Amino acid sequence: MHDLDDYDELRDEKYHDAAAEDAQAEWFEEAFAERMDEVYAERFQTEVVERIDEVFDEHFEAIFRSQVESWSAKHWPPAETTAHRVGREARAFTNEGLYAPAVVWSATCVEIILRDLTLSPIFVGLFLGEQWADAALKIMLGNRWTRRETRAMARHVLHAIVGIDVDALEARAIRPWGEIDNLLTIRNQVVHSGSEVSSEMATWAVDVAAALYATLLPPLRKLCGLTEEAGYRAPEGGTIP
Repeated sequence: MHDLDDYDELRDEKYHDAAAEDAQAEWFEEAFAERMDEVYAERFQTEVVERIDEVFDEHFEAIFRSQVESWSAKHWPPAETTAHRVGREARAFTNEGLYAPAVVWSATCVEIILRDLTLSPIFVGLFLGEQWADAALKIMLGNRWTRRETRAMARHVLHAIVGIDVDALEARAIRPWGEIDNLLTIRNQVVHSGSEVSSEMATWAVDVAAALYATLLPPLRKLCGLTEEAGYRAPEGGTIP
């Protein structure tokens, strides 16, 4: 016969073991998911490099440009208009002393430029073609536009196809490509932690977005065939936000 204390001991031991197993299972799932992200990133980068190497061939470059131009005729103008508006509103926030919103809106402007005006046409040209663009882009890009390896892929493509050295892009003494990570970090601190923003920080954020717009979009317009499009007009005559 076991007394009540024995049952309590057995129960506690059972629950302790179950909790340990749950914790181990949770750890395994997290470790497995993390490793799968690494494997996916490695495979993704390998495929990207292989596709970029193919684009060096004149035939594939012609296909790439054709797919990009076809997609951009429809999708580029509204995204560029939005990026320009958001950049202007970010500067207005700064002038009004609304520094935190200025940082958030500046980062949003950069996000639109990178995701919708840079990576989206590149993904269409490398992988998808226009017919898959809307659905597949959302799946393939997701939040990957924030990853350094995704931007490294864009750097490689832009240098190979258009001859752009994104690290050398500069406007008003700012090299915006190298400031993207800093801007995203500050934006996240504002959004998720309510961090305070100074006037200087807000001005810097607005200038980063404006510099990226001013230096990266002109060659991208050419890549996307918009400079040859009779009906295309840059927002507000091409002025910088």
